[in-house]
Amino acid sequence: MSETYTMPPQFPFVAEGLGQPISRLRVELRKSHKLSGTPFSLNNFESECFGPLNRNIESIAAAINQLGQRVMASGCVVSNEYALQMVSSLDRAIARYIYDTDTFLCRPWPEGLETGRVLVAAIMERPLRDLYDLFEQVRFVILDPVKAVARYGGTKINLSMSLDIDLETQAFRSWAKDTEQLITLRASVLSNDFFYRKSTRSSCFSRVLAGFFLGWWLGGN
Repeated sequence: MSETYTMPPQFPFVAEGLGQPISRLRVELRKSHKLSGTPFSLNNFESECFGPLNRNIESIAAAINQLGQRVMASGCVVSNEYALQMVSSLDRAIARYIYDTDTFLCRPWPEGLETGRVLVAAIMERPLRDLYDLFEQVRFVILDPVKAVARYGGTKINLSMSLDIDLETQAFRSWAKDTEQLITLRASVLSNDFFYRKSTRSSCFSRVLAGFFLGWWLGGN
């Protein structure tokens, strides 16, 4: 006899709302950026690249965790409209991240340093891939709990995302170190460890970005 599961009434609306950011992320991850304009100045690398990246990740993390805590946590009783509003807030944060990412990646790099743009693109796109996977998992658990229990081996399901770009940032650091033309960039990024710090208080890149604790409602009947 198959198990049946109950869930809070707002959960299907969360799954419905997540369709928009999932679609947005899918389009972005398939996009090819057309370069135009003048090359950006390496003197402004921190402010133009990793400044917005940090701010946008902070905003996305806050939006996801608010959704988890205010809509999907045990005991939450909210309207379906409120659930959709929270997902919309998350979608807007992701849209801002994508806009700033596109703006930066569409700018050419100085001649001879084009490899740096490819490596930075990998850093910027990794969170988008991880977000896409996380949202797909959340939708899967909500829309097909029977298969979700079989996949995860029980009703205790904790979906979380830790932003881990160590490989991508190390590749960029190694390239910057070997590229002697990047004197300014090496001084700011390599010496100060601008985007590669391990302390969660100093950088958002090593923290747990988001968590959805969905197992509490998977009670079989």
